[in-house]
Amino acid sequence: MLLLCASYNARAVVVTVEQGERVRENLVQTGDEDDELIIPSFGVFEEGIYADFGNGTDTATLSVNGSFDSTRISPDGLLRNFERVNLSEGDDVWMITGGDLALERIDALGGT
Repeated sequence: MLLLCASYNARAVVVTVEQGERVRENLVQTGDEDDELIIPSFGVFEEGIYADFGNGTDTATLSVNGSFDSTRISPDGLLRNFERVNLSEGDDVWMITGGDLALERIDALGGT
């Protein structure tokens, strides 16, 4: 797993969590860059752990097909300060919830 922190000369950061890996520490980005978190599912996070990508237009990309919704994407949720979601290119299901209104974009990436 790749864990990066923002610096004064920061550029956009891409954090990738592979299938079978677990996130055991909070992932926090403090810069204004448009960062991306790539995860196979929301289930990669240990209990109480979260990702907060701060300012910028940040994207959560779900790399493995499945059924997802925005209930874990909120200021005090599992994914904090994320404005966009990319689903996998496979067969995904996005369940519509009220939290979708806080997202700028939900992209199925050509999947079915």
